[in-house]
Parts: sequence; structure tokens; C-alpha cells
Amino acid sequence: MAYDLVVFGATGFTAGFVLTEIYERTKWDTGFTWAIAGRRQRSLEDIKKDISSKVSSSGLVPGIIVADTGDLSSLTEMAKQTRLVLNCVGPYRHLGEPVVKACVEAGVDYLDLCGEPEFIEEMSLKYHDQAFSKGVTILHAAAFDSVPCDLGVQEVKREMIRRGLTPCAVEVFFQVQGSNGFGIHYATYQAAVEGFGSSGKGLRDIRKQLSKIRPKPTTIGPPLARKPSVFGVMRDDRVSGRIIRYFFADPAVVRLTQSLDVLLGTGTPAVHFSAYLVIPSVQALLMLALYFLVFQFLSARPWGRRLLLQHPKLFTAGVASKEGPSAEQLAGASFTETFYATGFFSQTLASKPNAEPDVSLVYRFAGPEPGYVATPILFIHCADTMLRYRDKVKKGVLTPAVAFHDVPMLQYLVADGRLHWDRVSG
Repeated sequence: MAYDLVVFGATGFTAGFVLTEIYERTKWDTGFTWAIAGRRQRSLEDIKKDISSKVSSSGLVPGIIVADTGDLSSLTEMAKQTRLVLNCVGPYRHLGEPVVKACVEAGVDYLDLCGEPEFIEEMSLKYHDQAFSKGVTILHAAAFDSVPCDLGVQEVKREMIRRGLTPCAVEVFFQVQGSNGFGIHYATYQAAVEGFGSSGKGLRDIRKQLSKIRPKPTTIGPPLARKPSVFGVMRDDRVSGRIIRYFFADPAVVRLTQSLDVLLGTGTPAVHFSAYLVIPSVQALLMLALYFLVFQFLSARPWGRRLLLQHPKLFTAGVASKEGPSAEQLAGASFTETFYATGFFSQTLASKPNAEPDVSLVYRFAGPEPGYVATPILFIHCADTMLRYRDKVKKGVLTPAVAFHDVPMLQYLVADGRLHWDRVSG
């Protein structure tokens, strides 16, 4: 094969950060080769020229491949030239499947930035068996959606098991901080619109089909208690501020991970799981509630989605734009995900269906701005690990925690120095 990896959709906004992470990385194996791919030859040549002016080694100058999601044969030819395809072309709901199909048919590994549950679960339904039988890894949500959460849940389970405890439940509280405000690019916003628009009947139908062919995870101990809420807003004494249900991809990815753990026999136990978004102030909560209600209503309707996409700044208070976030916004933003895990020290207690857990652990994952700074770091670490440890990475259409079950992925991320995993208590 000509290349170790190919970045498909290299002209996109987020892909630009991915490319920078690749050519600035100093830990590639000797002889590493890569290529950029997309529809427009001239745009790719401009990117290649720009990269050539910034790298010290000619070996880090990428090749060029012209491929289009509307031309399956071009995608297949692209896949045949590499060991790994990094798909940065979204919305995946509309443009992702041909790339997955081409990689499975060519026997080539794949990963993406997708945070769209319907697409992820549909690809699992359609292509898992074929990918597994061909020894191919199709890895979804290999970025901020949903590497920190998925690996974090897996790690707190493992820590309990290492201590001789039985895991019962994990709650995750996500918070983002920004000293200079926040911004997202239009392409990210578009994926969110499409993702919310697909969270209805289509997703329910896919999950119904999956439930018929996949074993159901079993948990121990009582389900997590429902928190008292007023219009979906809750309080929790463990965090400062109000909380709402986390409405992005992480909960869906963790659920799929627990199903795949059973299917593939990884031995990782399932737990009760919930995730929340922490809102630090009443003012921020009211703003979010207003815009989210409008967004949720419109995204569920075709005409509403068109309206949202035509006026991104209007419907996000200026957060989403075709210009994307400023350098100051990126530099001033960061995130934390705090994991509250409960379990049982007493095996006798664990065997009782309604017994309350008697031990707890708290861990925290932290990093820089999630969408465009942490995302390329996570994405390229996933890619590098898939290349270096292919024999240890599991096969099929997978989530991060399942794909890297036999690889110390969290340790690799922490060793980078830009991401942090710390024990808080327990």
C-alpha cells in the first residue's frame, strides 16, 4: 500500500486541525507516509503546498488522492492505497456510508469524527458482521465524541475490578469553560442539526433491529435514582451549578459499547449509566434553555432544519458561524468530565438486587477546547494506535472503548501531556 493513512475530506474546517496534528507530530514511525483526499484536485494541491512550506522533512509532505462520496469506485481506489482511512466528511448521516462500505470491501481500517448516533448504530447494524469476518476495524466517535467519556467509563470499571470491587453505576458530569467565549464552525453545527434531526423514529427503528440480534447487557444493583427536575433542570450536591441531561452522542456510544462488550465477550461488565451537562449560572441556563428548545423543535422537522442551516448565527446567539471560533476562543476554552462510580465491596451485598452500593470512586478527565483542539489530539492518537497495534485492536464496527480494549489507550493519551486523567477521591 502506498500510504499508512489517508485523510479524506482534507479541505474541511476540522480537517485542517487534524492535518496540523499529523505534520507537527514527531512520533511517527520511520518511513511514515500519508495522503490527503477530497473532491477538488486544486484545493488539495494548495493544502499540500502549504504543508510543504511548514515541515522540515519531505517525508511528511502528503500525497494527493481525488475521491468523492458520490463515486464509490473512487472511494474504493482510495481505500486500496492505504492502511487506514480517516474520514472527516460530514454530515455522516448523508455522506458517511459510502466511505464505510468502500473500506469494508477493500479490507482497510477506518475511523471518523462522527457524533451522530443514528449513523453509528446503523453502520453497526449493517456492517459489523462483515467487518469482523474480514478482520477490519471500523471505529466511530474517535474524537471528543466520544473518546474521553467512553474510555473514562471503561477505566473506572477496571479500577474497581483491580481493587476487587464489583462495578454498579457511573454518572458523568461534563463542563466546558471559556474565558473568551465559545465558537463552532458551520460544519459542526450542521452535523448537530442532522444528528438531532435523526434522533426520532429512524434511530428507534435501528435500535429495535439491533435488540433482536444483539445480547442485552446485564447490570447489578439498583438503577440510578431519577433526580428531581423542573422542566428538565436538576441539581446535584456533587457539582456546582445546575445540570441537564447530556444530549450529545456520549450516552449512546457508552450504551453501544456495553452491548458490544457482551457480543464480543470482552469481559468488561455493564453498569447503570447517566451523563449530565453542568451549567454554571442561571443566566447561562436560561440562554441555553431558550435556544435549545427552539433548536430541538426545528431540528425535528425538515423545514425547521432548513431554517436552522440558513441562519446559524441567529439560532445560536452567534456561536455557530462559517468563520468558526477565533484563536482567542480556542486558547481560552477547556473541558472537564468527572466520573462518579459506585460499586460493591461486599459480594454478598452485590448479589442482592436492591442493595445500595457501598463504595465509590471519582475520576476526572480534562483537556483543552473540545471541538477543535482536543478533537485532533484524540483523533490522531486513535489513528496512530490503530497503525502501531493493529493486531491488538479489535475488529468489527466498534466504539473507542471496545476497539482499544486490549490496548492501554488512556495511558497513551495522558502521556501526550495535553490531556489529563486524575483520581479525585476513592
